Amino acid sequence: MKKLLKFILVVVVIGLVAYAAYRYYLPSTIAKSLTSGQTSSLIPDEIQEKVKAFKSKIASDVGDLPILMAEANLDYDDLQTMLDRLDPGEVSSALSEMSSVNITSAEQVFDIVTRHINIEGFELEEFRDMFVRNSNVDEIRKAMEKIREHEFLITLAMPVAKEVAKDLLVSARQEIEMQLNALESSQ
Repeated sequence: MKKLLKFILVVVVIGLVAYAAYRYYLPSTIAKSLTSGQTSSLIPDEIQEKVKAFKSKIASDVGDLPILMAEANLDYDDLQTMLDRLDPGEVSSALSEMSSVNITSAEQVFDIVTRHINIEGFELEEFRDMFVRNSNVDEIRKAMEKIREHEFLITLAMPVAKEVAKDLLVSARQEIEMQLNALESSQ
């Protein structure tokens, strides 16, 4: 009986260590890989290839971010606060509903998002026009196809994705604030 209890305790400890590594260490390691030229031997080659492919997309998105932030009248700290207050479970719920319907418009997507996601201190409805103007329904549909293919993994990875997004935002802070300042001084 004691051996069984010891075995169960060892399995639980190993599980907790693995979860801690997955939840806390992996996101920051992936974020560092995305924002620098460094790769980690702890990240599998398959994921590193995806990280490399994703880098150019992130670079263009970060370049567009200050323009969108200025349009929405958000500063860096607002964006950081929104990410901190974002509940991954709410995002998973919104994605689940979006994957179960035929997406026909950006308005429809925004309606689904506002039904499921609430960020304390921010009224998401204020961002509707900007979202609709800057969203491409075909790109949303393609993203939803990928989400449908990997729904279980995406649901599990939502907290990790939030941490990666926060780390990326921190690493791009200087660039974002510099571009926001340039936009403000040109107005």
